[in-house]
Amino acid sequence: QIDNFGYNPTGRPFFYNNKLYIQTNLGAANGVGAMVCFDLATMTISKLFDFDTNIGYDNDTYDFGRDTIVHNNILYVTKSLGGANAVGTFLAYDLINNTVSKIADLNNSLGAVNTSVARDVGYVNILNNELRLLYRDRLLRYDIASGTVTSDVDLNYSGNIKSAVFSQNNRLYIGVDRTTYMYNLTTMQQFQDTSSPTTV
Repeated sequence: QIDNFGYNPTGRPFFYNNKLYIQTNLGAANGVGAMVCFDLATMTISKLFDFDTNIGYDNDTYDFGRDTIVHNNILYVTKSLGGANAVGTFLAYDLINNTVSKIADLNNSLGAVNTSVARDVGYVNILNNELRLLYRDRLLRYDIASGTVTSDVDLNYSGNIKSAVFSQNNRLYIGVDRTTYMYNLTTMQQFQDTSSPTTV
């Protein structure tokens, strides 16, 4: 069972429609984990798909970020390694048709600015029918309607990301070492150090 589903859960699970979606990054068919689903109603676990070097995978030591989110029955997943450029991918899994597709192979223009593993993050949020994706040193935007991924802004901070939270007021808070930065997703203002209060 462990070999089939994988082990060493990574990132944050996502709860949707009485099911818990979890990423593993070791074991399973290709040795780099799988996307699994735990049904709380039936108390059963199933594997949605296996990760690999093409579709993307994660380092087996670090688990920064790796968010999973569901929007309109599409499960969105971020991976930090693999893909065409070996620096990560952005995936979509159709929960109705049970198919997985690769939205983007990340590259130097889409978030591979700093290749330090400790900054390989993939926090995701939905805003105005767009996915906002924090990945490495950049904030990315995925337009669900057009299917395009673009880079919003270079974050240009130093240090390792410890945590990141999207708030309901369309702001993104990032903990970098011992400092907290804030990014306003509505006005597209750059990060500001919230230790010195600033009106935004």
